Amino acid sequence: MIDLRGLPDYVVVKARRIIEGLIADQRNYRDFGGKRLRHNRLIVSIPVTRNYRLLCEDNGSGVIPQKVLSHEAYNVCKPG
Repeated sequence: MIDLRGLPDYVVVKARRIIEGLIADQRNYRDFGGKRLRHNRLIVSIPVTRNYRLLCEDNGSGVIPQKVLSHEAYNVCKPG
């Protein structure tokens, strides 16, 4: 399970719903508005709220949630 400490409660609730949908329900990341990054196609970014993103790694048989970042931190960590 990924670390959701320090995030606002409403972000934690929505992130958990998305993670459960991806893992337990085996839904596609596109169902949640997710997109592959241009510079690394194995990383999927899913909007949690307007200001937060859930980053996942594609392992070939599905996506594995890695971390939730603020939109500002997300923009800093991606090149370009």
